Amino acid sequence: MKSIGDQAKAFRQWMGWNYTELAREVQKHFKEGVVNRQKITQLEEAGSRRPQYLAALAKAMGTTVEVLEAGLWSPPDEPSQDEQSDGEIAAVAPAASPSPASDGIDLYYAKGSCGGGSIATHESGLVKQKLIKEPSWFQRYGVRPQHLMAIYADGDSMADYIVDGDIVIFDTSKTSLVTGKIFAIDTPDGLRIKRVHKKADGSVILASDNSNKTHFPDEEYRQEEANRLVVKGVFVYRQGG
Repeated sequence: MKSIGDQAKAFRQWMGWNYTELAREVQKHFKEGVVNRQKITQLEEAGSRRPQYLAALAKAMGTTVEVLEAGLWSPPDEPSQDEQSDGEIAAVAPAASPSPASDGIDLYYAKGSCGGGSIATHESGLVKQKLIKEPSWFQRYGVRPQHLMAIYADGDSMADYIVDGDIVIFDTSKTSLVTGKIFAIDTPDGLRIKRVHKKADGSVILASDNSNKTHFPDEEYRQEEANRLVVKGVFVYRQGG
C-alpha cells in the first residue's frame, strides 16, 4: 500500500510542483497552523505518518482523507479530449515570472480561426496573463500546467461547440493528429482551431463544426502540404472569454 507521503510526492511531481508550491496549496485549506516546505519534505520522507494537516492535503489533491489513508490515490487517467466545459469561468491574473512548476495556464495574445492568426511565443514577451485553475481542475482533465496553452477563438466556424471570443485550452504535449479530435494548428494561412479528419491517401481535412459550409468551408491539405502543418496541441477545454 502506498504511504501518505508517497501519494503526496506522486501528486506533487504529477503537478510539476516543488515542495514550496505544494505547501502553499495545502496552506490554503489549513488554518490551524503553518505548512511549509520543510513539513512537506518531512511528510514525503516519513512515509506513512499521518500529518495534522491531512484533511487540507486531501483537499489540495482533490481527493479525500479516506483515499489517502487507504493508499489509493494515483494520477488520474486522461479523460476524453472533447469533454465539454462545465461553464466554469476561471480567474485571469497577471502573469508571474514563468517557471516549470507554474499552476497557471499561459494565455497567448493570439487568435485561432474557427478565420487567421499567429501563435505568440513565451520568448516574444506576448504572454501577459495566466488562467488560474485549482489543482482539482488539472486532475479532472488529466493534464499538467506546463503542457497547456490558451488562445482566443476567432469566428464561429466551430459553433455551437466553440464560439467567437471563447478561451480555448490545448495540451501541447499531444501533437499527433487524431481523426475526430479538435486541434490548434499553424497553417500557411494562420492559426486554425479545427476538427481533424485524416484520409487514407495521407491528406488531412481541417473541418468546421458549423453546418454552414458555404460560409465556413472545410480546408483540405494534400499529404505533402499536411506534412508542413505545425500542430500546437489537442483540445482540452473551452470557456467564455
